[in-house]
Amino acid sequence: MANSYSYQVISDSNKRTVIKLTGKLDANGETSNTKILGRSLPGALAVDANNLVLATAPGAVARSNYRYSVARIVGDVFIPNGYIELLWDGAGSQTSIWILSGSGDYNMMNSLGVIQNSANGANGNIIVNTANASNFNSYSIFLELHKDARDFNQGQVGSTSNEFNQRVTP
Repeated sequence: MANSYSYQVISDSNKRTVIKLTGKLDANGETSNTKILGRSLPGALAVDANNLVLATAPGAVARSNYRYSVARIVGDVFIPNGYIELLWDGAGSQTSIWILSGSGDYNMMNSLGVIQNSANGANGNIIVNTANASNFNSYSIFLELHKDARDFNQGQVGSTSNEFNQRVTP
């Protein structure tokens, strides 16, 4: 049996995205498996050669980091003797977001605030590690992400084709 995964955007607006991640695991589990690319989230802004934000333009490149926060995690993890860890990815480092085992609904907005990316050299990606996974283990996780207007279009940058040269200071 090989690992199999799914990634689905459940809802998306200019300020919030809900993503569902699922995995069916074999005995190898997952190690540093990139699940969410910040640059691939809906509304992610690109930059030009001068690091000025572009709405859309030929030759635009991804930013080095996409800032967003984790506001809620709902998960069901079936790894009887282990867990799954969500981590912020960075340049040579990773910072833990949350460790999940069993089922739970963790709404940081109720009392804790949101979880900001704190990885050194952050790139805006979320990765997954599992511990003690075995054949036929699985997980389903819903993540509510809140987008930062510095890196995601929330109406501050034009989106029509004749406005592609519009720039804003990041």
